[in-house]
Amino acid sequence: MRGLGIVCSIKNGRPVVSGIVLEATDDGEKLVDSFELVADRREDFPQQLATLLEDLQSKFAATEKHDWPDAVVVRAMDFYRGRSNLGDTAQKRYAAEGVALAVARSRVRQTVWLTGLEVGNKCGASKDAAEARGLEIVPSGPKEAAAAALAALRVAGG
Repeated sequence: MRGLGIVCSIKNGRPVVSGIVLEATDDGEKLVDSFELVADRREDFPQQLATLLEDLQSKFAATEKHDWPDAVVVRAMDFYRGRSNLGDTAQKRYAAEGVALAVARSRVRQTVWLTGLEVGNKCGASKDAAEARGLEIVPSGPKEAAAAALAALRVAGG
């Protein structure tokens, strides 16, 4: 069984889509694949989203269908008052999350959008504990995508 965790972020004003694919084995979870899709700073924002959509579709197309994840969790942005994820940054990140959700759902029926708290709950732990476990499996992170991949395995397993 495979689970894909996706987290979207905004770096230097550009949307970034990071993904981690984990596989459940008899010995626990193992990393199968990871990727980072970064928008081109020379493109305007709508074109950056279109390019990310095409890149994510290509990622699925380049993978044999039997190797696709059984479930996908796109990590929703956590909100904190007074932090930089308000305003323009939040709007851009939500737009990138929408692209990731649409592409993943067009390929994998079990695609969900979960907050950090919900990811932790799916994993039977707190958000921080799920992220720490994710980093044990994928030390290079990002921890949010690794935890989302763990949650995706739980979604796939019922």
